[in-house]
Amino acid sequence: MRFLPLADAVCRTGATVQLPQVPDLVWARLDLGATLGGRLLGLLWKPPRVDIEVKTRDGGTRTYRLVPELARAGFLLSPCVGDRAAFALVSAGADGEALSGSRVESFRVSCRSDAWCYRDTFALSLSRLYPHVLYVCERP
Repeated sequence: MRFLPLADAVCRTGATVQLPQVPDLVWARLDLGATLGGRLLGLLWKPPRVDIEVKTRDGGTRTYRLVPELARAGFLLSPCVGDRAAFALVSAGADGEALSGSRVESFRVSCRSDAWCYRDTFALSLSRLYPHVLYVCERP
């Protein structure tokens, strides 16, 4: 798979981020920098909860828990894969029409509590993901 850069930005936590509308898979990397207090809290107790709310082209809104360390490595942001059927379509390389309703139009990252644990901005890097087929390993 190849990543073709699409956009880089610094975004405000809690603000709605509009995505460029492309027919391809969109891979996102988010760097949510923890404050000193947030790092200490994570060491002593548990990391504060972070959510990502996505709004899809069909008007649906879904909220997921976002693990900052995994978000830094990257994840498939669009189309929104919320169940096994959607995963099967994406992994099989379904055409854009089959996935059009689940394309993400915008998203918002928020900290439900302990907002002081993260900086008020995060770095965002978006890439187009090629090829449009995810390869799934088969069992022997």
